[in-house]
Amino acid sequence: MADPSDPLVSVVIPAYNAERTLREAVDSALAQTYRNLEVIIVDDGSSDGTPAVIRQFEDEARVRSVRQENAGAAAARNRGIAEARGKYLAFLDADDLWLPEKTEKQLALFRAKPHLGLVYCRQRTVFRN
Repeated sequence: MADPSDPLVSVVIPAYNAERTLREAVDSALAQTYRNLEVIIVDDGSSDGTPAVIRQFEDEARVRSVRQENAGAAAARNRGIAEARGKYLAFLDADDLWLPEKTEKQLALFRAKPHLGLVYCRQRTVFRN
């Protein structure tokens, strides 16, 4: 359970025809050691099984979704920002994964250096078929 003094982090996931990868992306966000987060999935007009994957999370209180006509990743991110309730925003593409301590480590930087407006991290590229 999240500490009520911890700021809410809004994780925005734009998803377009992301049936193959979305579940793992959302699971990696929900598996964060920092618990006070909401996950906002923006279905950008998918024509595959993406809506069915999203429905798998309907019992997860920290996950919300919205659907829009296909307008591209930037528009989907902007829609997610508009839906966000958190003090902080974090972006996760539907075909990416987060390591479990990512959010916790990044928030520690904001706490240590309150003048920061943005933090980012390295990436590890993994190719799958």
